[in-house]
Amino acid sequence: MVVDEKKCEKGLGLVRGMKVLYIAKRGPNNIAAKTHLSVIKAIYGADNVIEIDLLKALPEHKDRYIAYGYNSKNLGERIIRFLQGNSPFISNKIIGDLCSIIRENRISLVFSEESDLGNLYKKIKDTFHNVRIICFFHDISADLFAKRIDDAPKWKQHYILECKNIIKQEKVTQKYVDEKWVFNQADAERFMAHYGYAPDEIIPMGAPIPKTSEEYKKIVTDKEDKKQMLFVCSSYYVNIDGFKWFYQNVIPNLKKKYHIIIVGTGAQQLKSLITNEDIEILGRVESMAAYYESADVIIEPVFDGGGMKVKTIEALSFGKVIISTTESLNGYWEAVPEALRGKKIFRCNTADEWIVACNSILDSEIRRYNSDVFNVFVEAFSEDVLQKRFSHSLRNLCKD
Repeated sequence: MVVDEKKCEKGLGLVRGMKVLYIAKRGPNNIAAKTHLSVIKAIYGADNVIEIDLLKALPEHKDRYIAYGYNSKNLGERIIRFLQGNSPFISNKIIGDLCSIIRENRISLVFSEESDLGNLYKKIKDTFHNVRIICFFHDISADLFAKRIDDAPKWKQHYILECKNIIKQEKVTQKYVDEKWVFNQADAERFMAHYGYAPDEIIPMGAPIPKTSEEYKKIVTDKEDKKQMLFVCSSYYVNIDGFKWFYQNVIPNLKKKYHIIIVGTGAQQLKSLITNEDIEILGRVESMAAYYESADVIIEPVFDGGGMKVKTIEALSFGKVIISTTESLNGYWEAVPEALRGKKIFRCNTADEWIVACNSILDSEIRRYNSDVFNVFVEAFSEDVLQKRFSHSLRNLCKD
């Protein structure tokens, strides 16, 4: 992500030079975390930001970057962390180490993408009274993990106990961090329902503008041609469950020719279910760009989760026709003009709504790139918009 540092610096005064500790367990492909980190580095200066990676499997320690190494299969370590009252990604030893980093580097601000590290934030606030902490709630664990507990088989007691621990840790988090930020109004309402007050900021997701060719922007699929539908399927259970529902309730009622491609790390989990020859499972791919460009329509039958869905912002950035649930459009739908609703961006929740929308699209001429859809992305969800929102909120915090 390329960030205009001059824009970020303007009016910030003493902000440049503040030391920041950035904490995440999101992985290199998480668009939201990547853009947040880029803007933070632009505002405070890359040399003043120390990045803590709690997800990377192998430990690594280099200039301004530390990965502690996380192995989810190390049952002994997970038990130790559970008995300490921590979520699986952090231990008392790591908490102590992070406090040493704060002290040695004179950290003024901690920015974390994780709401389940409550013991860490409590320790920081107890030890360093002047250090400010911002936590970005990518979802509301009190809501999400309660559903996971309800859906988990009773024999999975170890999993259920970890979910309960994560919920407890988020409760500690909201008590001790200075700022609670969320992606959208739906998550703000979930937060309020569980904690009795509103989060401090609602800052939607932002993403870079993808590079596309002029040839791509001219492609039109004829009304009578077979339509290519794309489903992006990470290993997150909400994607697996969502497509199973779509396969059972919608696909048998599609009347026109279609070809569905399923791409992503979770795609292989659907292989045993699918016998339809018009559905192609590809699994993990190096780059999604070619698949977005070749798709006529993006489908997003996802009914659970939280935050904002990456697949939606990617689809908007490629100017695609989208058929989606309310859950996958949370944070986006508000920015969609009335002229596009039900015509190029469809919000469907029942099987009947999905069947009508899909059959309507399959029986239509489709432009693979729609400038009016792309404009929604540019005006509301591009990296430039995120940069302005983020910078404004950070400036206000520093003024306080």
